[in-house]
Amino acid sequence: MTFTQRRKTEAREFRLIYAACFAVFLVAGLVARLLAPFGGQSGAPRRSIIDEARTAAQTSIPFAFMG
Repeated sequence: MTFTQRRKTEAREFRLIYAACFAVFLVAGLVARLLAPFGGQSGAPRRSIIDEARTAAQTSIPFAFMG
C-alpha cells in the first residue's frame, strides 16, 4: 500500500469514527436535555446540543488513534 492510499484510508477511518462518536454524543445530549427538567438545573448558560456533541467527539477521537 502506498503512502497516499494509506493516508486516504486513515482519513476515511477518521471520518467514520468521528461520525459514529458524534451520533452517540448527540443522542446522549438529547437524552440529557430531555431528562434535565427532572433533575437539578444549574444556572450556567448552555451551548447547542450539536456544539456539545461536536466538542465531545473532537475531544475523544484522538484517543482512538493513540498507540
